[in-house]
Amino acid sequence: MPRRALSKDDRGKSDKEMSSRELAGVIKSAKRALELFDYFAECRRPLSVTDIVRGLDYPQSSASALLKSLTKLGYLDYDRYQRLYMPTLRVALFGGWVQDELFSHKSLSHLIDELRIASGAQTIILGMQNDIYVQYIHMVQSPRQDIPAWYIKPGSLRPSAAQPQGESC
Repeated sequence: MPRRALSKDDRGKSDKEMSSRELAGVIKSAKRALELFDYFAECRRPLSVTDIVRGLDYPQSSASALLKSLTKLGYLDYDRYQRLYMPTLRVALFGGWVQDELFSHKSLSHLIDELRIASGAQTIILGMQNDIYVQYIHMVQSPRQDIPAWYIKPGSLRPSAAQPQGESC
């Protein structure tokens, strides 16, 4: 059975309904990006530009620009055949550490920590295919001071042919 889309009253006020005092200090693009992810969580399915325009009452050009930007940054995946957008695993892991701290010791990030310890690897990198690239999602390094630390920004892309998956560092 399809879920009922939340009304503006259920989700919160639109930009037009909020007073200038309520909007003071709020960056419109940041607000829209977070509203978009809330809407994905509400709908729980891939969405088209039209779905987002209708559901969030955004101008079509603004919605398209936001979706393209978030796709380029690795937060959304775009299926060009079905013309649907979906949050990536990177988005799913965003607040994972908060949930880990509050609720679970068998989360993905804890399992990666355990894998690093059990394998004796200095670094474990979780990546996923994103078009012809590998997109880095999560990285765990040894806390030892004698091992030089290096950093890969989550969301970074490297050509698949240049990155060996499945090797320990």
